[in-house]
Formats: sequence, C-alpha cells, structure tokens
Amino acid sequence: MNPVPKPKKEKKGKKKKVIRGLSDSNLQAKWRLVVLKKFNDCCFFCGQHKSHVEIECHHLVKRKTLLLRHDWRNGIPVCKFVCHSYAETPTGKHRIDVYIDRYRDYLQERTGQAKDWFVKHGMTRNEFLRLMLDDLNYQLENDGIEVPF
Repeated sequence: MNPVPKPKKEKKGKKKKVIRGLSDSNLQAKWRLVVLKKFNDCCFFCGQHKSHVEIECHHLVKRKTLLLRHDWRNGIPVCKFVCHSYAETPTGKHRIDVYIDRYRDYLQERTGQAKDWFVKHGMTRNEFLRLMLDDLNYQLENDGIEVPF
C-alpha cells in the first residue's frame, strides 16, 4: 500500500530575488564596518575604543527608512550599554544633531518615500542597493575621502 502524497502548499506571494551581495545582512555588516572606520573604532560619545568596550552602530534616522538603512552617513558607533541609551536622551540627541548638521540636507532628502525617490532618480531598488554596496566598498578601501552619492 503506497502512502498518499501530500499536496504542495501554495506560496503566499512572490519571493524577492536577492542579487548576490545585496542582502540586508551583507549590506548591514559593511555599513557597520564603515561607520566604525569613520570614527576610528571609537564610541561617538565617550571615545572608548572597541577593544575596551562593546560597540554597536546606531542609526540616526530609523533603520526602516530604506534609503538610509545602509548609508554610512546615517550611523554613529556607541557603547552598547551606556552610550546607546544616552543617544536617546535630549543631551545625546543634541550632540547628534550638531554632528549631522553637515549631512542634514542629504539625510532629509532621503527620509521620504523610497518609491518616489526611485521614480525621481529613474532607479530600481536593486540598482539603488548596488550603488549603496559600491559606496560602502569605496569607503572601506579609501581613507577619509567622501564621495557624494
């Protein structure tokens, strides 16, 4: 007696095709490396080196904002336990605000709807992610040279 095969389950929606190297985890890992490099592997607030304290990278504009999720200008390194909490206090926010002043226009332009930005710039999501990956790789390979996006 042969067992009756189970019917295959239908997938609920299309699976997004991820181009090699453009996965969220890969881009976030590179983003973290660049943010740490820009600050010499030290905490933005207290200046402690990552060899002395655990360092995390904090997004200045929320991570859910696609256009800034992997942008190195949208991050600062902070101590995991003390300074990361400090970043959310009024004093911490003020210090961050002073720092991002040079990137303010850039960050504000990319805070809106990603779809509108893609249409305006004639770009697909994957083309944008490729551009982000290229920028992160460039920043990792070059010391302190900022190239406008």
